[in-house]
Amino acid sequence: MASLCDLGEWRGGGTPSKLVQDYWNGNIPWVSPKDMKQNSIFDSADHITENAVDDSATKLIPPDSILCVTRSGILAHTFPVAITMVSVTVNQDIKALTPFEGIDARYLTWVLRAHGRAILQTCSKDGTTVNSIETSRLYAYRVPVAPQREQHRIVSKIEELFSELDNGIESTKVARDQLQIYRHALLRAAFEGKITAQWRQKNKNKLESADHLIARIKKEQDADYQARISTRNAASDKNGGRPRLPKVFAPLTKQELEELPVLPEGWIWEKLGWMTCGVEYGTAAKSSERGKVPVLRMGNIQNAKFDWSDLVYASDQDEIRKYSLREGDVLFNRTNSPELVGKTAIYRGERPALFAGYLIRINQLPSIVDSQYLNLFLNSHIA
Repeated sequence: MASLCDLGEWRGGGTPSKLVQDYWNGNIPWVSPKDMKQNSIFDSADHITENAVDDSATKLIPPDSILCVTRSGILAHTFPVAITMVSVTVNQDIKALTPFEGIDARYLTWVLRAHGRAILQTCSKDGTTVNSIETSRLYAYRVPVAPQREQHRIVSKIEELFSELDNGIESTKVARDQLQIYRHALLRAAFEGKITAQWRQKNKNKLESADHLIARIKKEQDADYQARISTRNAASDKNGGRPRLPKVFAPLTKQELEELPVLPEGWIWEKLGWMTCGVEYGTAAKSSERGKVPVLRMGNIQNAKFDWSDLVYASDQDEIRKYSLREGDVLFNRTNSPELVGKTAIYRGERPALFAGYLIRINQLPSIVDSQYLNLFLNSHIA
């Protein structure tokens, strides 16, 4: 074991004056924490001139030096380490270690990465507004040092195994992409009637006509409306008023129907509102890290299901009463990035929960549509 201060020459950095135009936009890389997202440094976002090196605290650092971030918010969870492949300069938030002869820079870089968590635990400063490493503790930190030839063998084996891991990760990504394509194809086939075509062929006498289906949907809507009136009257709702009548939707136009896939006999395209008693937004009240009931948010929707990690909570009884989920509720993101807006999940009653304001509860009528059918359709490509 040896202290890091005994393994090479340490250098700090600095920032040339931004007011001197002659110091900037040169050809010398000036590395800051934002450039430390890679294992090897070939270049940087900012560059300085030779005059800047001559007139400021930042000095030229030779290739095969090791850069360590010592002041940055990222130190709250990660200790960034990289090896320079070219001569660079650094700002004051980075320290550079140029190993002495007999110390393989790549070996020492891997050692520092392996000890990253321990370095953060033992060398971090207390009471600073920006996460920082106490350099005296860092220089005194002890690491294992193998004989030089053994260092080379260790580095070669690490790089060989990491290459295999990278190839495995790439293969996993390809397989995941292929599964996603298959998933979309399967949902498309399902909602065009292709995967149930054989059953329909054998059970023609059990099939419902489109006209009968429309009439039944209207009947179920009316029955749900009357049931809600009865429930409100029985509860003597202090807010008064009657429930809203089912909304009447204009039929799909000829042009809209032409853009949709052709359906089997007895199936119809209709608007989502036909199978609901009205959609609603979730709670807009501020949530807390602790409380009585979890509040499901956009980030909790994953692959058409709810992910119960990273939860926030509510304790207000009025909010809990108004926004509690019911088993079979289908919800979707009403806002997000283009690839995520409209993403849906089904609540299966795993535990009591509310839903947040960026989600919409569909309130589908269970007598008209199965909640999982609706959930899967809304995750299909056409939806």
